[in-house]
Order: sequence, then structure tokens, then C-alpha cells
Amino acid sequence: MLKIVSFVLVGGLIGAVLGYFGKCASGTCPFTANPFRGAGFGALFGLLFAISSYGNPFQKREVVPDSANIVHLADAADLGRLLADSKVPVMLDFYADWCGPCRKLAPELSRLADQWGDGARIVKINVDKHRDLAGRYNVSSIPDIRVYMGGVENQRAMGYRSQTQLGEMLAAAGGLPGQTAPVETVARSESMEESVNIKEGSDDMVVLKVGDKAPDFSLLDQDGKTIKLADFAGKKLLVYFYPKADTPGCTKQSCEVSESLAVLREAGMEAVGISPDSPAKQKKFAEKYGLGFPLLADEEKTAAEAYGVWGEKSMYGKRFFGIVRSAFVVGEDGKLLAVGYKISPSDTVPFAQKEAGQK
Repeated sequence: MLKIVSFVLVGGLIGAVLGYFGKCASGTCPFTANPFRGAGFGALFGLLFAISSYGNPFQKREVVPDSANIVHLADAADLGRLLADSKVPVMLDFYADWCGPCRKLAPELSRLADQWGDGARIVKINVDKHRDLAGRYNVSSIPDIRVYMGGVENQRAMGYRSQTQLGEMLAAAGGLPGQTAPVETVARSESMEESVNIKEGSDDMVVLKVGDKAPDFSLLDQDGKTIKLADFAGKKLLVYFYPKADTPGCTKQSCEVSESLAVLREAGMEAVGISPDSPAKQKKFAEKYGLGFPLLADEEKTAAEAYGVWGEKSMYGKRFFGIVRSAFVVGEDGKLLAVGYKISPSDTVPFAQKEAGQK
């Protein structure tokens, strides 16, 4: 607010000076008719400029913290090493705290960082703190977005970009969400949606059906304890697979399961979540959101392959292998009561409640 007032005062002062020294004969000139008119128009232009830069001071804005996956550059010397050593695309965002479009871009970058995970590095560089870097990289306006691969600039864009557009830049540089290397480039689809599209008809994927015996598993949970399917004999069990811990969709899915756990247990149903993350990442995920049930580390994808959820996917015109978000309900006899491939995060709990006899 103080900066807005400063711009208004400075604009008014400049306008008053122009009105005092530059009076026009007709008296109709905005700035040069008289000091009062000049001050009024100057203050107005100052206000408009300030609002365009800092936003409307009377509109309440929700401040969203940056994703934990975003790197805020502290030492300029680290940037060169990062660009040269990284085996995944590195996106640089040159920004400033006072820049309105930069603030609008920030949540898009956070969602992108959560979506791509280890498949990319997102680095934010404050040009006011790193003027030397801004000069070295010829930053003339902000936000200035660059994508580097193997130390070489591959993509560049100026101004605000959506999460989808930012993802397309990373994909064009050869990256894949959550992957350290691309699998294969395919024809670019006409609709570049943010959701992941599963390739149908893969001959290598197991497809389970209701009534099949549930594949056994023996995996470490977030506390390093071995959890087996046999541990839940005589109970119903919700087994759901998610792509990556602490990403938006997986967080929504897991938190909803956690919040409904007491009700599910009343109906005799337990729950386990499975992803390719390590036990340490599962523990961090569970502690961050207070998830009170086992999160299993399927780092070798043995359970994912047995349940038919490790398959080929496509995103941004790239093909790669990953987890197909799915859910299964195992009955007391060890057979599948329900099978839900390609389930959405918000449908997982209703899916389980239906088999638990709940609405």
C-alpha cells in the first residue's frame, strides 16, 4: 500500500511541475493547463501504473507459498554448476517481488514443480538480488523464463505462462514428469491437456477383474515395517496406487482416505496406499499430512505390475511408463470385490465406501 501511495504522490508532483512550467494558451491541455490539473492527472497515472505493477491494494490476495520442489537461488556461483550437471531440464524464472505478472506466474510454477517432481528443476532468480546474473543472461524484462538442457538454452518465453504452457516448454526440451530420462517422443496431440492420458490396449499390462485372487505383496511401509496382504486376512482392504507422494492429486487422494478411515474401519475395512516412492519419502508424506495408515514403498514396481497399474502413459506428446492411478477392494477371502483402474483422486473414497456398504 505504501508503494502505491508513493507512486500517486510522485505522479502528482511531476504533473504539478509540468502544469506550473508548461501552461498552454488554450487551457485545455491535461498536464500543462495549470498545476492543479497537472497534479490530478499525474496522480491518476501514478495510481494506474502502481496497480498494474503491484495489483489492486483493495483486493485481498491469497498468498500461496512456493512448492518445496522449487529452488530459490542463493549463490550465483551455483547456477552454472546446476545447469551443467543436471540430467533433466532446468527452468529458470527471472522475477522480482514488485512484478505483478511474476506474482501471477508463481502458483503456476509451484503446480508445475509438484507435477514434474524429479523430472525437472525449477529455479527462481530474483533479479533485484542477482543483478549480475540478470546482466549476464541479458534479462531485459520480467518474468523471463528459460529452459536449459545439458547446459544449453533450449526454450525461452517472456511474460506470464500457464502450467500447461510451462509443461510444454519442459517437454520440448526432452523432459518427462517424474522421470529422469525420456522414453520416446510421439506425435504431438492436438489437445495438450494437463491430465495424463493412458494408452489403451497395452498387451503387457495385467488386467484384474472382480472375483480374481488379489495379488500378494510384501513391501516396506513409511516406518520400515514389512507389510503383507496376508496381514489383512479376514478383513476388507482398500488398496490404492498413486503416482508420487506429496503431489497435488496424490495428496488429495490420500488425505481423503485418511479422513474417512474411521468410518471405513467401522465397516471392517482397512486401507493401504502404494507408490514407487522410497520409505523415507513415504514417511515425510505421511508426517506432513498426518496420514494414519500404511504407505508402502514399491520401488521395484513389483506390486504395481502384479495389479496391472504400471503402464505406458502419454503427456505433452511424450510416451513414458508410470503408475496408472487405481484402486482395489480386497474381500475377507482374499478375492477382489471391486476394481477401479484410472480412478480419480476424489472418487477413491466413494469407491471404497460402496463396497463397505456405506453411502
